[in-house]
Amino acid sequence: MLPTEPRLYGELMDLCLSAFGAGKPSQPVELAERLMDCESVAMHCPEHHFIVPAALLTAARLAQGASRGQLEKDLLLAAQRASTVPGGCCGWYGCCGAAVGCGIFAAVLAESSPKKEAHWSQVNQMTARCLEKIASIGGPRCCKRVTYLAVSEAIRQSPVLLGATLGEVPEIVCSRFTKSKECRGIRCPYFPKKEEG
Repeated sequence: MLPTEPRLYGELMDLCLSAFGAGKPSQPVELAERLMDCESVAMHCPEHHFIVPAALLTAARLAQGASRGQLEKDLLLAAQRASTVPGGCCGWYGCCGAAVGCGIFAAVLAESSPKKEAHWSQVNQMTARCLEKIASIGGPRCCKRVTYLAVSEAIRQSPVLLGATLGEVPEIVCSRFTKSKECRGIRCPYFPKKEEG
C-alpha cells in the first residue's frame, strides 16, 4: 500500500527504478537532486523523508547487483515507513525526518526489526550520526539542506555501519535558495560562494 500521496510517491519510485534500470553506479546525492526536481515536490514537504531513503536504497541495491524486484520491494517499504514521519518533526519532535529517512534506509537494507538483535544498534547509530550532522548546522528548517546533509552523512557512515559503499560525497551547491524564506544564506554550507575576482 502506498502512502497518502500515491501519485507523487509513485513518480519518485519510477525515477529510482529508471535510474536503477540504467545499470550505472548511482550517486545518491545526484539521485536525490533528480527526485527533488520533480514538479510536485515542494521546497519544504514531508516527501523528503522518502527521497532520502529512496536515493540511498537505489544506489546501495545497484552497487550490490540486486534485482529490480528487490528494489521495488525496498522502495515500497521505505515509502510506507517514511509516510508516517510527520512534516515539521525537526522542530516539533527534535528529530529531523531526513535523519529518520537515513534510519529507514539502514533498517530496510539491513532487514532490521524491533525484535532482532542484528543491526538494531547500527540502524540507530545511522539515524543518530545523521541527526548530529544536521543539528551541527542549525535551523530553521530547510528540507533541501537537511537532505544534502543526511544523504552525505549516510554515504560516509554506510561502509562502517552497513558494509555498503556508496561512493564519495560530491561537491554540493544549492540552486533552490531563492525559494526558501528561511534560507540561512552564507551560513548554509551549500549556499553558492561568490567567485573571487
